[in-house]
Amino acid sequence: MKKRMFALTLALSLLLTSCGGGGGAKAATMHLRKTEGTVGVSDDGGQAVEPREELGLFSGYGVDTQSKSYAWIDLDDVKLVKMDQDSEIGITKEDKQLEVEVKTGSLFFNVTQPLADDETMTIRTSTMAVGIRGTCGWVTQDAAALLEGSVEVTAGEQSATISAGEMAFLTEDGKLEVRQLYIEDVPAFVAAEIGGQFPLEPTPSYSEANGLSFTKERSFTAPVFSYFRDPVSGEPTSIGGLSITDVVDATYTIGDISISETDADGMVQMTLPYHFDFTNIVTQDIYHEVEGDGRFFPSCKYTLFSVFDYYTGTVFPAKTLSDDNPDLTNTIDITYKDVTYPISYTLSQETNDTYSDWDVDMGNGTATCQNAWTVDVVYTISMPKEYDGLCLYLYLPGKTEYTENREELSEVHTLLEGLDEGETISDYALIRVSDLM
Repeated sequence: MKKRMFALTLALSLLLTSCGGGGGAKAATMHLRKTEGTVGVSDDGGQAVEPREELGLFSGYGVDTQSKSYAWIDLDDVKLVKMDQDSEIGITKEDKQLEVEVKTGSLFFNVTQPLADDETMTIRTSTMAVGIRGTCGWVTQDAAALLEGSVEVTAGEQSATISAGEMAFLTEDGKLEVRQLYIEDVPAFVAAEIGGQFPLEPTPSYSEANGLSFTKERSFTAPVFSYFRDPVSGEPTSIGGLSITDVVDATYTIGDISISETDADGMVQMTLPYHFDFTNIVTQDIYHEVEGDGRFFPSCKYTLFSVFDYYTGTVFPAKTLSDDNPDLTNTIDITYKDVTYPISYTLSQETNDTYSDWDVDMGNGTATCQNAWTVDVVYTISMPKEYDGLCLYLYLPGKTEYTENREELSEVHTLLEGLDEGETISDYALIRVSDLM
């Protein structure tokens, strides 16, 4: 818990006549340059000192900021730090050894000249220490980011050197890692100081970071597995001397996409239809005695287009469509760059199959007919007008054998996390819906 320090908002009648602490007779090299909002200062004995511009600071002093409050401190002529809101630091200095402990919150630093060989400056948090030699960046409790120069970061027994445009951070399991720094990583209190002085790249989206390749095609071919099924178990079976071709190609075609006017809540409704069809041949042994009433049950296994988000890679949850469950409604929230897009959608399909007349071949003792399947699927999606991350993906190797229905994935996962063993992303056609509009 923070100590209660003397705040700028207290009455002027409480103004102290000296800086307090053990350094009253010394010339201060560190100063509280300016403040904004409610800022507190305490001396090396923990006594409150009224903050003011150019207030001298000494070893053992502490400074804290409240909500929407900031403090700028000159540690000497070439060392500036700025405290973020809701932060607390302690300063220790012995000769040319300087340490700033960030007890809570975050701290920006800008050291405009390299330190002399006999100087040290360390910024320490509860989890890491950063050795400063002449650099610009900021630290939080579990991360250090650098805009220029290089620094050594240590966390327990781990250490790493980061250079301009990099960030060192502790993972959830306590591992110290380094990654590229992006413009979205820069906190507001730092951005106010650097003002675009250090150009950084924007954070890549999931699709960009993973090098996903998108197509603008609307038609695709993928195999389907056709079979006769047992009416009870649903598994493949032979019925009355009938057989069916196992694997045929289906043609998938994305139709015209429509989008409604924006409603009062800024939401629109998108209708995204696609159609696929395929045919197979049913063959019957005309000399086989048909048992029972001679009914047979044709079925097939095929893949559908699925949906994921371009920016985060999040796969929209879905369940298996069937004749018994032809309509599905799901909801999901997509959050990217601190913006959340609430999305709901309904997936529906209509299936029809028709047979041609039987063609009898007396010489071979067979009769054949053509079975034509058509399937129409519609995504009806409710989403904010500004959302443009909707993507489709289709598994091009399709279904080439009978498999049990896949257990539904209820947890949120990304596109690449959802790949089955042996699959690669090149097995999929990826389409960004905005490219088809």
